[in-house]
Amino acid sequence: QGSNDMSKVETELKQRLLPSPQDPPGEDPNAQRRVLSAEAATDLEEGCGTRRIALQITGMTCASCVSKVERTISSLRGVSNVSVNLLTETAGLEISADIAVDDVVRTVENLGYGAKEKVSGSKALYF
Repeated sequence: QGSNDMSKVETELKQRLLPSPQDPPGEDPNAQRRVLSAEAATDLEEGCGTRRIALQITGMTCASCVSKVERTISSLRGVSNVSVNLLTETAGLEISADIAVDDVVRTVENLGYGAKEKVSGSKALYF
């Protein structure tokens, strides 16, 4: 199932990014590339089964705290693109659909910091 989803995503990316036969020949190939809209990128991302979330993290006091939180969250299965910010006390990350946000929150809390999902209305914020 997972590799089939990736095939669909790869095919769609090729269709959207590669020049089509109707494009005029001889032009700069980079100029011919199609730009993915934010909506198209979101569609592709959802096809991969990942989502972006933001966490509010309290109790960090220095760069070492940031490094510890970032390293620990990054080591979790199904978590990628982790970025922790000391000044805003936030962490942005991508998680696979089978990972519960509460598991990530508990992991941060087990390090001795406060954590909760940062939500505005019904959509998670991501920086």
